[in-house]
Amino acid sequence: MNKYFLFMSSPYDNFAKYYDGWFIGPFLKAHHKQAIKFIAPYIKENSSVLDVGCGTGAFLKQLVKRSRPSTRDFGELSRTAQAKGLKVFGIDASAGMIKRCQKKKIPNANFQIAQAEDIPFPNDSFDLITCVDSLYHLNPEKFFAECHRALKPGGLVFLDTISVDHCKIFTKLSIFFTRFFQAWQKAKYLKFQEIKSIAKATGFNIIKSQAKSFPLAPYYKTWLIVLQK
Repeated sequence: MNKYFLFMSSPYDNFAKYYDGWFIGPFLKAHHKQAIKFIAPYIKENSSVLDVGCGTGAFLKQLVKRSRPSTRDFGELSRTAQAKGLKVFGIDASAGMIKRCQKKKIPNANFQIAQAEDIPFPNDSFDLITCVDSLYHLNPEKFFAECHRALKPGGLVFLDTISVDHCKIFTKLSIFFTRFFQAWQKAKYLKFQEIKSIAKATGFNIIKSQAKSFPLAPYYKTWLIVLQK
């Protein structure tokens, strides 16, 4: 077995220092901007936000970043997602990923190692919980139940997850990834109706959903979903 295979078989801890360089390029940053624009109307000033499976903090960094005045697409974000007083938290099972988050020094952000199925915060703690490109790694029933517990009354969950309803080719690609990357070996990709069923069973209503193409990759779609407690 060659070194490349051994490296790609390592969990996220060993991969963390390469993650931003390999995956969080202009392509994914553009998608994060698209996702934030989708949820911007739901983010109020002084909101408390938890990002579950936060990785290296790339999404949260975009969420709290103040837009440039000349960037029209981010104008709405300056008034909502970028609102003064926004408090953000991130959890991830990978110590390596959390270490990368902390190095970003994101304003008003706190990160800790934790499992998505055991959120280490009291009941009714958050206005919004986000889960971006991580749902397929989680036990969805336990995760949704924990979100329901940790959210304030009327709180929201934002999901950004691969749409296997549209991306048939991704199912085949995932088989390739699981052969080379240990963290993907237990990944489970849910169809929209499965997400809807689990959400309803755990006390959530879907208030907004849309399958969006990745910027510059119309063949690759993700579900953007907002659930309300």
